[in-house]
Amino acid sequence: MSIDGPLWAQVSGAVKHDPRTLRRPDIPTTTGVYVFFRDGQPVYAGRAKGAKGLRDRLSKHLAKNLDLSRSTFRASVASDQLGLSRSVTRARPTVLTLDQVALVNDWISGCQLTWVECDSVDATIAYEHALILEWRPPLNIR
Repeated sequence: MSIDGPLWAQVSGAVKHDPRTLRRPDIPTTTGVYVFFRDGQPVYAGRAKGAKGLRDRLSKHLAKNLDLSRSTFRASVASDQLGLSRSVTRARPTVLTLDQVALVNDWISGCQLTWVECDSVDATIAYEHALILEWRPPLNIR
């Protein structure tokens, strides 16, 4: 597995967005694969295959609310940064404090985000699968 694979080169070369300034209307409603970067390194890759595509999925990851259960990425950040189990970070209603969620939100604000649009749900699933076969980012569930 290598971060230098051709799919990671394509993703790494895509335009990066700052979560602090990214506006919801700027995110496409198509299906696709997205990647969060921190300090220039990919930390999480995912796919958006629902009816509202990337816009809907990324909105859940960029939310600032207390509920982390709808975002695997936010829950993974909480587990990594706070040393909490996945069952705690995904609990509904949340058991995290305002300070803990603020730490998660601040950490995500320090990331960059990019995406690659795909023509279909099948293409999205195949792209994400192949991307993660090349190299699995540290916050993706193993």
